[in-house]
Amino acid sequence: MKFPPRDDHQCVRTRLAQGSLAAVDECECGMLQVHIGAMTFRVAACALAELCDTFSQAMFEYERRRQSSEEEALTFSFAPTRGKA
Repeated sequence: MKFPPRDDHQCVRTRLAQGSLAAVDECECGMLQVHIGAMTFRVAACALAELCDTFSQAMFEYERRRQSSEEEALTFSFAPTRGKA
């Protein structure tokens, strides 16, 4: 899908991807525009790749910690009580 140039920038943009929270357009000049809600970030492809890598690492660590805390909760909840019958 092509978008006409905006007044503040003369590049024609092409939509590369769109989800329910974000979209990414490519400008004729080679820059990428990342739209998240009402915010738009104009970045080079290498910067977007680094952001994606950072987000991926964050989600991996988040899931690892969440899984670890769930395993700890199960360990504590099934621990036998001493001295009580």
